Amino acid sequence: MRALHFVSLTFLAACTRIDPAVPLSPPPSVPAPKREPAPKPPRTEGPVGDLLDAYDSTHAKLAADDFTGAQPFAKAMGAAARVAAEHAVTAKPTFVAVTVATDNMAAAKDIAAMRLAFGEVSKNVITLLVADPELRSGRFLMLCPMAKGYQKWVQTSDKLTNPYWGKEMLDCGEQLKAWSI
Repeated sequence: MRALHFVSLTFLAACTRIDPAVPLSPPPSVPAPKREPAPKPPRTEGPVGDLLDAYDSTHAKLAADDFTGAQPFAKAMGAAARVAAEHAVTAKPTFVAVTVATDNMAAAKDIAAMRLAFGEVSKNVITLLVADPELRSGRFLMLCPMAKGYQKWVQTSDKLTNPYWGKEMLDCGEQLKAWSI
């Protein structure tokens, strides 16, 4: 038993011996690989494109807690949804629902009410994106389990910017891999 103990201690000492040729400083840090920027969505023409552009701008304004800045984009979403509803066949009910929700956003008296209405807009925008996968290019589906009302939204960056909480909890949530309503 003593021989085994002696061998173990000798091995341990050999493993922990400091080599004077090896510096004690930590190894140089390896730079982290650069993160590729998220792809920008291609511009969709017509009223659907106008709706998505206004949606993206509204999302950005709500994430920045800019209530007054979000109002004109809510109106623009509503106008685009009305035009889209006139020409739509199968998606007409979705565009009508967007119109109702954007009217509620534009009439909101505070940012909390506007965010709740934005959830309904998001639900219908996501319905459109689920139905037409080409519209999803360069867009990311996000979820905040702490949001009141509908908890998902879409954004054009993979860096989380929560429109339901804004600066209070800007990075609350997660990116979803599968698109669903």
